[in-house]
Amino acid sequence: MELEHAIGFAGSLRDCLQFHPNGRDVVYAAGGCVVVADLSDPHNQVFLRGHDDFITSIAVSPSGRYIASGQRGDNADIIVWDFEEKRLLYRMQSHDHGIACVSFSHDEKLLLSVGVVADNRLFVWDMATGLLNAQATAVQNGAQQDTNCAAWGGFFKDIKRRDTNNYMFATGGPNMLRLWALDPVTGTWPVMGEPLTAHGHIRNYTCIQFSQDKNWLYAGSSSGDMTSFQIKSRSLAMCKQCTQGGVESMLLLPGSDANSTTVLVGGGDGSITKLTAKEHKDLHDVMHGKTQLQGKLTSINVAPDGSEVVVGSNLGYMWRMRLSDMKNVKISEAHHGAITAVTFPKESSDRFATCSTDGCVVMWDLSDYSGVTVLQGVAVCCSACNVRNFRFLWSDHLSLPCPPAFPHTLLLSLLLPSIIPSRTLLLSLSVLFRLLALPLVSLPLCCFLLYTHTKSQSPCAFTLEHRPWKLQYNQNTGVLKQMEHTATHCNTLLRTATHCYTLRTINTNYSFSPTNTCSRTRTHTHKHTHTHTHNFSLVLSLSLSLTHTHTHTNTHSAV
Repeated sequence: MELEHAIGFAGSLRDCLQFHPNGRDVVYAAGGCVVVADLSDPHNQVFLRGHDDFITSIAVSPSGRYIASGQRGDNADIIVWDFEEKRLLYRMQSHDHGIACVSFSHDEKLLLSVGVVADNRLFVWDMATGLLNAQATAVQNGAQQDTNCAAWGGFFKDIKRRDTNNYMFATGGPNMLRLWALDPVTGTWPVMGEPLTAHGHIRNYTCIQFSQDKNWLYAGSSSGDMTSFQIKSRSLAMCKQCTQGGVESMLLLPGSDANSTTVLVGGGDGSITKLTAKEHKDLHDVMHGKTQLQGKLTSINVAPDGSEVVVGSNLGYMWRMRLSDMKNVKISEAHHGAITAVTFPKESSDRFATCSTDGCVVMWDLSDYSGVTVLQGVAVCCSACNVRNFRFLWSDHLSLPCPPAFPHTLLLSLLLPSIIPSRTLLLSLSVLFRLLALPLVSLPLCCFLLYTHTKSQSPCAFTLEHRPWKLQYNQNTGVLKQMEHTATHCNTLLRTATHCYTLRTINTNYSFSPTNTCSRTRTHTHKHTHTHTHNFSLVLSLSLSLTHTHTHTNTHSAV
């Protein structure tokens, strides 16, 4: 079986979404697969498959010739792909437990890979042969620190700031930024993990990038601030608060003049902030340089012409954003939780529906793979019932508008009939007869089903938290909608509740021990009555109202 299309990507991974240098494609990870997608044609996708576990890191070389991807798990392989031929070029198998990050050098002759904290190893690979060039311990002194990010910084400079033959890169993580220099000929380390001085500035660094001249290192942290370090002195130069939700991604671009740098910051609060750095020591906000998106913005990558960026979030969204005015357009969306079920309508293949633990039921159009969220907030219901079989009662004339207050009992009865198999046939026949203009048969079945749903106290009954509701189905428009939603709340106890308490008694007894310590026993007896009224109208001359009452008595004793 051949894979046709993939909806969604691993948005929770930082820098997982990459703009390819050809300007037409984006590269991202989806599970254990690398996807190359055409921005102009949603049907044009190429899948690079070779991993046996989820991908945790991805990188594209500066020219776009190579794509590198690393995975988690005991195998923890790194695969280098040839982009033009779309084939596996090298497989590196030296890491264990997982890959934290991969990165290509500026001339794409070397590939850096860093393992997770359990692996704690750093390797540099020769792209001409695919062989190991150098290795080191990622974090020295036995510190149990993970490496969150890594970036190459061109050639290492001598004391007079002239390029040498050694390559330079930096790694970052919790409470540490380290500078490295590698001699690729001998595989030795002139500078091995030298820490950058922060003068008591302790941060969990999430992303790093060198400036255009490679003399400065910018770092974003989980605290939401941007920090710059001078490479020559190895010391902190500037720090500025940029976002409230932590810095999840960042991008450095050439500024308006030779002494300025434009910084784009993607925040955990969904904001993108544009700033200007003068001589890398002073960050200023740009007028109209902030926009709000959805989720944590884990990826920001620039197009080859520098006119736009592609942005990805942990909620599965992708946007294209123009840099001149920060205008954006959504190009993709997906679930960000595990998909619990999927179904196609009967005798149709141009759309399908999915249900996910993120609380959404989405209907997808296969013509452009766009989705319309038809229901939100049912994650608990879907996961609590262990849904294994998910069906829609499809009809071209029946639509289900689902506002947040839409009662889950009837809706999940329509969407999830497999929860109660004994009632599936009744519900199916009810809807079928209704569509065949047999209201006198359909109405009693619907009402009986609603009554038995509400009366049942099992977890699969979905009793709406005892809320009365009223629905109306319009035969002409084919719309089933909520007409009324009323609830009675009593505040006779300590808090507002959906239960109406009609009786409250408190009996208090005191007793004294020989040590004259007073102890008190208080007994609470709560008697509360639930009254449920369900009005179900089907735009007929006939309507039915069902009312039933539950009375519970709970006794609580506390010492």
